[in-house]
This record gives sequence, structure tokens and C-alpha cells, in this order.
Amino acid sequence: MRDRRLVLGVWLLLLVACAAVASRTQLRTDMAAFLPRSASLAQQVLTEQATRGAASHLILLAIEGAPPRTLALLSEATAERLRRHAAFVEVLNGDARTFGGVRNFFWRNRYLLSAGGTADRFTVAGLHAALVDDLGLLGSDLGMLIQQTLPNDPTGEMWTLLRQFGGAMGPRSRDGAWVSPDGDRALLLIHTLAAGFDIDAQQHALAVIGSAFARARRAVPGS
Repeated sequence: MRDRRLVLGVWLLLLVACAAVASRTQLRTDMAAFLPRSASLAQQVLTEQATRGAASHLILLAIEGAPPRTLALLSEATAERLRRHAAFVEVLNGDARTFGGVRNFFWRNRYLLSAGGTADRFTVAGLHAALVDDLGLLGSDLGMLIQQTLPNDPTGEMWTLLRQFGGAMGPRSRDGAWVSPDGDRALLLIHTLAAGFDIDAQQHALAVIGSAFARARRAVPGS
């Protein structure tokens, strides 16, 4: 009997010890914990970008298996639902809201992005030349737009950016949505709040995407 009480007592002590260890153990679902600790600055930057950089937050979606118009409707319906969710910073699919966000980004960072934003641009001679150009644009078809931007952008950096990036190749668009080069897939680019190495958060984001797409399929006729 005494031996049984001794075994039971040892077993209870082990249970208490295990509970204490479990309560103090920190569990991480971030896969970055498996990366080696980098010594050099270049390796630290590379590790930081791979784990928490902008690229690690991006998900590229493709919708296929439907006529082009239906693909565009599915893309818009899915994007609209995802934009309401806090798990996503941005949802881009080529519609008007996509380019509205890009324009706002360009406007806020126009002096950083513009190739013409040099020191000479803000001298007396540079500002004079820029305002002369603005005066010419006021009499053109762009006059109404120039009137709106001129007080906050006298050097016309926004228009420089539009010319700078206007010829850049981007995704093909059909019916107001991005599509693949062959037109068989609608494309969406999603920026998640969580980094790609946070597997729990990413699993949640994928579940939300699946749910949003399922609801979009039910809402779009013929999908």
C-alpha cells in the first residue's frame, strides 16, 4: 500500500512539474525561427526581407474555368469581400480602386519617386521653368486637373511620374480586371497584414480567401 502511495505521489509531482514547464514554454509558429542567425549586415537585411519584407506579404491569386466576363465579375466580387477584412492591407485586381490607391501612393511620394525631383528643380530658375510649363498646360485639355494639383505640386512632379511610368508594362486587363497573357485567368494581388513566415496567420488568410471566393461564386451568375 505504501509503495502505491509513493508511486502515486511521484506521479503527481511529475504532473505538477510538467504543468509548470508547459506554462512557461513559449510556442512560435513563425518559421523564421528555423533560419540561421546572420552575422553580417547584408545577411541580416536579406533575412529581414525574406521574413518580414514586402514580398513576404504578397499572395497572387488566379481564377480560371469560366468565360472572360464571368472571370472579371468573380475577380471584382472576391476583391470587394476581401477588402472588408482586417487581414489584408490591399487587394489589387486592376479595377478603379486599384489604380486609385496607386495614384494616391504616387501623390504622397511624388518628390521621392520622380526622376525630375532634383535640387535644381527648386531653384528660382527651375521653379520659373516649371510654372511656365504649368501655364501652358492650363490652356490644354488637362487644365481642370492642373488647377487642382498646381497649388500643392507647382513643379509638376505628378505629371512627370505619369510620363515616367506610363509606358511601363503591366498586367493585361479585360472587362476592368487583370488577366493572364492568354486571358484564361483573372489575377489578383493581395497584400496580407501578416508576414509570409507566420504560418498560423497565413493559414487564416487563406481560409478567408477561400470563403470570400465561395461567396463570390454563389453571387455571380454562371460561375
